[in-house]
Amino acid sequence: MHPNCRIGGVGEVLADIGQDECVKLPRRVIDIGDSVDPRIRLIDSSNIEGQYIALSHRWPIDPSKHFKTTKSSIDGHRQQIVFEDLPRTFQDAITVTRKLGLRYLWIDSLCIIQDDSDDWDEQSMVMGKIYNESTITIMAATSIPSPNHEPAAEGFLHRQPSLTLPTIEMDYYNRGWKRDGNWFIRYMDRTRHHSHNLDLLTRGWVLQEHILSRRKIIYTPDQLLWNCKSMQILEVNRDIKTDSQLIQKTESWEDTYFVDHWLGIAEAFSTKDLTFESDKLPALSGLASYFCQRHGQEYFAGLLSGSIAEGLLWRAYSPGSLSRPMEYTAPTWSWTSLKGRFKFIGPSQSTDGSLTSKCAIEDIEFELLPEGENPYGRLKDGRMKITGLIMSAEMSRENDNANLLMKLHVGTSSVAQFSLDLAEFAPAPSSFEEVACLYVLEHEANVLVLRKRKSLEEYERIGIAPIDPAWFNNGAAKKERITII
Repeated sequence: MHPNCRIGGVGEVLADIGQDECVKLPRRVIDIGDSVDPRIRLIDSSNIEGQYIALSHRWPIDPSKHFKTTKSSIDGHRQQIVFEDLPRTFQDAITVTRKLGLRYLWIDSLCIIQDDSDDWDEQSMVMGKIYNESTITIMAATSIPSPNHEPAAEGFLHRQPSLTLPTIEMDYYNRGWKRDGNWFIRYMDRTRHHSHNLDLLTRGWVLQEHILSRRKIIYTPDQLLWNCKSMQILEVNRDIKTDSQLIQKTESWEDTYFVDHWLGIAEAFSTKDLTFESDKLPALSGLASYFCQRHGQEYFAGLLSGSIAEGLLWRAYSPGSLSRPMEYTAPTWSWTSLKGRFKFIGPSQSTDGSLTSKCAIEDIEFELLPEGENPYGRLKDGRMKITGLIMSAEMSRENDNANLLMKLHVGTSSVAQFSLDLAEFAPAPSSFEEVACLYVLEHEANVLVLRKRKSLEEYERIGIAPIDPAWFNNGAAKKERITII
């Protein structure tokens, strides 16, 4: 039906699924066996070419329920993994892999040595490639989080009975009253429609798995969804096949507007949950590697080299929604440095959609110290050296009770109100604190607000503020080279 994907629909596997798509397998995969040797075991597979299925799943919150490969268990897993010892979700993934006629399965917790930081670093860097090159990704999205945030059940093949609802087909007429297709109308039972509340899709690690997988079988509590580059099908209405090209961004769109695509991914990622905040950069590393290789970019703690200025202009989605992680994750100029949902303040556009602003900073240098071997992963430290127009100002609280809402003053003039990233940056009531305002995009009102670190000739970001660009062109600002940590 659509040869690039070679899947005709949910439950219908075409005969040539195993042809013409062999890739070099990941470093390790689960060999689920065959009729001659039915053992399930972990194998070193980096020199094997073939096909494999990847599993996207939600780890149990209770560590005692984790079934994983460690330094002490890897030799045993290479000998045999007993099917009955596996969690139900892993058992179901093996069952589906066998039904699809494939032999190899990749599961992160089994194929990465979980207590080996070097192996974990190396594999997290290529995780995006692993999901992108899998023949199919199984997304086990059946569990709905309970009030204590523990998924309700294991496994995904034993689902709630699917409710088939009638679909009404109606003619669609364009503005010229010419028949131009069909409408399909079906009642949606909100009590059964779970896609907005699937626990798996709230997880930070899963975002790159979902975006980079070329073909996905998504198991929800009451139905299957098939999603690939050519087609989207719902099990309850498998007669309605939606052309993915009509509702998804095409590859040409992604290549032309990859900056917008990346910024959108970053905003979406900020809404996802991570068990460990230190995983923020590792959980993005697969996507970061993919974007850099595909679009010839460099990557700096959440920013792409083609959109540094745009990537610096972010703020809390709502005041007070950001917080500082317990552990260091990134420099203050990066949106990955804080927990919580944020949004970018995009560059100004004219009425025809073209950009009216351009980068106002120059000679940008990054000094990033990775924690391990993954250049896209965790950081120990980082700073950015930058040259640009800087205007000195003073910051005070909007009122004595305000912890986030601030005023900016230049001389005797009040030039802006803005919200701090964090309440801890607020000066004492009825006092003023000197800050620096960095002009980032020409003709763009939003600027970076920085303060100098005590006893250091370095600055840290504390927010962004809307200041009339005229202030930077009337002699109030001067060009300086500074370091932001």
